[in-house]
Amino acid sequence: MKEYHFEDKNRRILESLNVPFAIYQYIDNRIVTLLVSDGFCGLIHLSREEACLLMNSDMFRGTHPDDRQRVSNQANSFARDGGVYDVVYRVWSVFHDEYRIIHAQGRRYVTRDGTALSVVQYMDESIHSDLARIRSGDLYSNLPPELESEFGELRLSDLRVKENYYDHLTGLPNIGYFLKLAESMRSMIKERGGVPAIVAFDLTGMKQFNGKYGLEEGDKLMMAFADLLRHYFSNEDCARFGEDHFAVCTDSRDIEGVIGSIFEDMKHVNGGKSLPVRAGIYLDTYGQVEISVCCDRAKIACDVDRTALRSRFIYYDQKMMSEDINRTYVLNNFNRALKEKWIRAFYQPIVRGFSGKICNEEALARWIDPERGVIMPGEFIPVLEDAKVIYKLDLYMADRILEDFARKKEAGIPLVPVSLNLSRYDFQYCDIVSEIDLRVRQAGLDPSLLIIELTESVTGQDRDYIRKQMRRLHRAGFKIWMDDFGSGYSSLNVLQDFDFDLIKMDMKFMSGFDKSRKNSVILTKIIEMAMELGVDTLVEGVETPEQYRFLKTVGCDKLQGYQFAKAISVSRIIEFNWGKFGLDYESAEEAEYSEKIGRASLDEPFSRVSYGLGRYYEGTGVAILECSGFGHIRLLRCNSIYHSMITRIYDIDLYDGTMRIKVDDDNAITKGISSAIAKCVHLEEWVSTGNISIEKARLVVNVNVRRIEKNPVNDAYSVILVMSAARFDGNERAEGEASKGAPEVFKLVDSEYPDRPDFYKDLPVAYAVAQLIRDEGGQPVDLKILFVNEQFCKMAGISRNTLEGSSYSSVVDNHEVNWPALAHEVLSAGRSMTDIRYKRMDDRSLSFTISPSSIPDCCAFTFVNCI
Repeated sequence: MKEYHFEDKNRRILESLNVPFAIYQYIDNRIVTLLVSDGFCGLIHLSREEACLLMNSDMFRGTHPDDRQRVSNQANSFARDGGVYDVVYRVWSVFHDEYRIIHAQGRRYVTRDGTALSVVQYMDESIHSDLARIRSGDLYSNLPPELESEFGELRLSDLRVKENYYDHLTGLPNIGYFLKLAESMRSMIKERGGVPAIVAFDLTGMKQFNGKYGLEEGDKLMMAFADLLRHYFSNEDCARFGEDHFAVCTDSRDIEGVIGSIFEDMKHVNGGKSLPVRAGIYLDTYGQVEISVCCDRAKIACDVDRTALRSRFIYYDQKMMSEDINRTYVLNNFNRALKEKWIRAFYQPIVRGFSGKICNEEALARWIDPERGVIMPGEFIPVLEDAKVIYKLDLYMADRILEDFARKKEAGIPLVPVSLNLSRYDFQYCDIVSEIDLRVRQAGLDPSLLIIELTESVTGQDRDYIRKQMRRLHRAGFKIWMDDFGSGYSSLNVLQDFDFDLIKMDMKFMSGFDKSRKNSVILTKIIEMAMELGVDTLVEGVETPEQYRFLKTVGCDKLQGYQFAKAISVSRIIEFNWGKFGLDYESAEEAEYSEKIGRASLDEPFSRVSYGLGRYYEGTGVAILECSGFGHIRLLRCNSIYHSMITRIYDIDLYDGTMRIKVDDDNAITKGISSAIAKCVHLEEWVSTGNISIEKARLVVNVNVRRIEKNPVNDAYSVILVMSAARFDGNERAEGEASKGAPEVFKLVDSEYPDRPDFYKDLPVAYAVAQLIRDEGGQPVDLKILFVNEQFCKMAGISRNTLEGSSYSSVVDNHEVNWPALAHEVLSAGRSMTDIRYKRMDDRSLSFTISPSSIPDCCAFTFVNCI
């Protein structure tokens, strides 16, 4: 084959171009250099004659020994067979006294006479200014038409470089090209004795920035950040991986100082419209891995704290490496784990607060791996969520739960509802509601046996869509619990916007229980609030008897934690039926009864408020008791005031042992309570003991009792007991204080309950709200009755329909007490009045309190010991 000859004019034009390129021809199994450009000569700092001689005699002289064989093979293959030549390698530069990274790209061209030539462009990736000249379209503007037809592909080749290797917005290399460049850069740094570092950069809050300033301003910010990277590193040592993700390959010496300078400069770019920067640093000291793995590890470190509000950098460390290895293992073995059933359902009991019986179980995933042993949920669930395949696990767990229901039933184990945790991603990647409903129906089970647990994060998605899915679940018969309540910042709004059947308090409340009183106060208020909303409560992480006692006192409905039992497999449950932990199942017959007991409010809103009763008033104790026969009482629940009172009266600890109290017939308070309980069970109304003096405890006690429900299992009755007490000292008795104190507790406090008069409808005292009517001179003449409760109607002997809306004088004949005048006195003074008035007609005294209301000219009237 003959050597191709260029026309003199065309040769001069091609050789004068500043683009570093050479044209070769493959002749007799040898690569022959036909032409080199001025740009090529400038690149290798040789004259044209020297350059041609070098390329023909020893084309790869100075090429790094580790790269020489690879590049030589690719060059010969390209020259011989054609195709695409695209290689990055290192060449020693005498001029720079260091290795330079060269990127060579070549294509096969056929001339008009049929000669096959190879044109190869060269770029020194260490010199950004050269790259800028290469990218300039003006470099090719002086090609004559005859060369345009044959070598105009140079221009197209340059455009391909821009499109295929560089980010269109910032001009930095893209991810694919950067990986090639970084591989060579890493080798060069190690040759010099340095430690290579891959640094991943992210801008924090880019989405919000675009929303505030617009996409165009966001693009400007990213271009400004790219310019910062160019300033501190060469263009080809940097990359944009997409969106606001950038990377750099550099020597780790003074890396922290350089990054700190970038952080500082970033504050002032783009006219001050900037963002914090996160940086993750991977030092290449963990063994030889592919450069792509180095980039992944730098990104892992970068993402450790994605919500950081200030610029910061974090090194990739051994812990992250272990987590990374774990992530890879989980993803590579997940499908097999499902197929081989390495993942099993373990069950942790949930007990009823007042009875200690198992009322529910929570299904927890445990990965029992044949190689690694037990893999806990915290190790694989976040990985599956990140990979968006968590829905596969949750549906798998639903299948295991349904299978285990059948196993329990066959073994004679009582079935209690089991809760299944769902991820927020379940609703995005499958129709999770239909999938679960279908499985339950096919298993022939009542949907009430499977409870759906959702974390607060689920509600952070499309709220209307999630509400729709929750309605679908409720219509299908499933209950929905909110998991990890209190772990986020919008829990209260979630309760307002979403219909949950139960809220499950995050275990962090229990973890800090012994360290701060704040936790107990917050838990108490959350439980009170949930009761008012008709939502059940559950606290997880209960680990000590002290925590258990506290939660029972404040009325938490359900409890879960190591205080009761750890999670175990269904096989272990069948083996000893929780008997090993001293736990019994709540029967289906008990469940409805227990739900009512659990929802009864033990609220003590006035216990920490002073109403001018000095050192006498002890407060109001509320308890729920179960009576299985006269004289035998079992405490189910109580508030702290009741606990304090009974402890003083009986000198016992209510929470000791089985919490059963054997009453003493000689004890006045015992006889009074027992008698009142016996009456209320049959009358189904409030029954009062009247004032009882307890010399030993130095208390005067007034007790009101009412029946709640009959236990279908043991035929015992549950009752709610409200106890008011006052102290007396020395010879001074305060029997009247108990009577005076009770109205204060039950009076209307508009600042706390302005729109809820029904709160008082079932109180064990007579209660009414009335508006004062005055004549033209402003003198009180009558009262208009706005609201009365059941006890007031019994006291007056008049129905509620007759009383409400009527004037006092038109419905009551007995006017021994001038109630309008007393109301006028209270409203004028702006404070409550507590007094006792004797009624000759009935030969009895009325203990009462009149309190001003926030409603103009209105008062609240409360009476005790009046029936």
